[in-house]
Amino acid sequence: MNAIPICLKFHTQAAGNALCGFEALEDLTLVGASFSLDAVTGSPTTVTMDVNDDGAGIPGFTGVNVGTTAGVVTVVKTPHYGGSVAIPADIVAGSEVDIDLNISGGTSPTAGGTVVLWVLPGKKG
Repeated sequence: MNAIPICLKFHTQAAGNALCGFEALEDLTLVGASFSLDAVTGSPTTVTMDVNDDGAGIPGFTGVNVGTTAGVVTVVKTPHYGGSVAIPADIVAGSEVDIDLNISGGTSPTAGGTVVLWVLPGKKG
């Protein structure tokens, strides 16, 4: 089965929780995520992102170091897709899936970018 991309975009801003997201309309299995910053200002020293299911970080998809350079893509994925995240993450219908942006260092740092979540329909984990 082919993974389906869900693309989420967030505008340049300071660190924050639940920057963008969606409500899962059906059961899904998260098997990968791609993170790319489009713009970075204020010279941060660290930028990480979290994928959350109903406000709780999804193991393997939290604290992902996405670097501090615009245009660099960071990918995390399950072994079936050649990655090292131990297990796929089941997301039940009705869950709120969102992205947190964590920035440290620099002077009034901001970042904007794109997140692509790769999912399979149904629960597989």
